Amino acid sequence: MSNSAPEIRFKGFTNAWVQRKLGEVADVYDGTHQTPNYVDNGVMFLSVENITTLKSNKYISEADFVKEFKVSPNYGDVLMTRIGDIGTPNVVRTYEKLAYYVSLALLKPINTDSDFLAILIQTLAVQKKLWDRTLHVAFPKKINKGEIENIVLNTPETEEQTAIGNFFRTLDDTITLHKRKLDGLKDMKKAYLQQMFPQAGERVPRVRFAGFTGEWQERKLGEILADKISNGIMNKPGQNELNVKHINVVNLYSPSFIHLDELEYINATENDLTRCNVEIGDIFLTRSSLKVEGIAQANILLDEGSFVFDDHIMRLKLTEEFEPFFVKEALNHSPTKKQFMTKSKTGTMTTIGQEDISSSTLSFPNFHEQAAIGLFFRSLDEQTAIQTAKLEQLKQLKTAYLQKMFI
Repeated sequence: MSNSAPEIRFKGFTNAWVQRKLGEVADVYDGTHQTPNYVDNGVMFLSVENITTLKSNKYISEADFVKEFKVSPNYGDVLMTRIGDIGTPNVVRTYEKLAYYVSLALLKPINTDSDFLAILIQTLAVQKKLWDRTLHVAFPKKINKGEIENIVLNTPETEEQTAIGNFFRTLDDTITLHKRKLDGLKDMKKAYLQQMFPQAGERVPRVRFAGFTGEWQERKLGEILADKISNGIMNKPGQNELNVKHINVVNLYSPSFIHLDELEYINATENDLTRCNVEIGDIFLTRSSLKVEGIAQANILLDEGSFVFDDHIMRLKLTEEFEPFFVKEALNHSPTKKQFMTKSKTGTMTTIGQEDISSSTLSFPNFHEQAAIGLFFRSLDEQTAIQTAKLEQLKQLKTAYLQKMFI
């Protein structure tokens, strides 16, 4: 395929793409430079932080709108970030009046499909051109209106633009739908964690499965362990005949549990395996983090194999009285996390010691209720993992099409 046409095209389109400056396919404006005088109701005021949704809880008066905005966004126009964040576009899909700050550029398409223009701006080629014309010495960094107008684009005829724009709009709508489903699952889990574990100072949760009664018991974490807390080993990238996989800090943030296929190999020895002694049902905690809220993030291993774990991680082995998935959720529950954060030490990194973990307290019901709660959250986590994978696949699909369907 020549460089005048993309690698993948819709059937029926054969004409060469042509080069035009962005200022030739859209009129470019920037927003008000004045500090807004916000009011409770009026015309919605957008800024760079609103680009994803084009929704805001800030408003200016009708009088200020008429005074400041001789040109304003209309349905089908494209808004694009130009200060701080550079080159994130979105298509206006409302007939309501909109005001916008100087951190956004307004692109009014000229015989150009709006969805096509927005997706074209997202391509690697155009993003690089925007980046090259950005004033990086400014704080925050910015790209001037004139530089935006001079960005060179490769564009097809209008009918092909429309076909491409519709395709990516459908794909983006699907991504948005899956993102909402994922956010809904995460919000659901947060809500259930608040209701199905006792709050600070309480002895029973507010929501329980049928048949379970009585107060939960409070014990120190060190009292429920079958072995002492242990730290991991230094990462030694590589692979040898032992085929050992390495549990890293990043793996503890998996939306469900630690997955075998997400782990990398490590050049471990027999002594490393013996020292770590990793088994199914072990719980792992981050013992150091760049942010205090990342300390003591807990996750669980449910796969068989040969594993070691990172020296930024602690490993907990529970006694048989305690159900691992329940304990994992209890450790990540807000009251417990607050204990860990209070006991942690902050320097270049936030750290927490084994004694601080051991002396922290958790509330527990009997084993059968633990198992019911653990199974419930395990199912919710697995749904979240599936939805996360679907969303990632869609994003990768979009990235691939961006590379193949544009010049």
